[in-house]
Amino acid sequence: KLEPRIILRYSVCMKLTHTKVQRPFTVLYEPAPEGGYIVRVPLLPDIVTYGRTIEEARAMAGDAIQCSLEGLRKERETLPEEDSFLQERLIVRF
Repeated sequence: KLEPRIILRYSVCMKLTHTKVQRPFTVLYEPAPEGGYIVRVPLLPDIVTYGRTIEEARAMAGDAIQCSLEGLRKERETLPEEDSFLQERLIVRF
């Protein structure tokens, strides 16, 4: 039997210090079995981080997003856009 997982959805706005750009990112906070929150960013799938509280998880997500974007800029890659993917809730019977 599959156990349901609760995912909280937040949108955070990161400030890139050298360009002063603010952009929203959807961040998923999944309660971890041992406590705290596992954090994922759908637009940046390489990001997986953790925080003991929602506040710590949010701060960790912000740092991870900023580092990821800095890496993309250094490699001269295109920065992803939030509207470049489709997101929905799909209900499945089982």
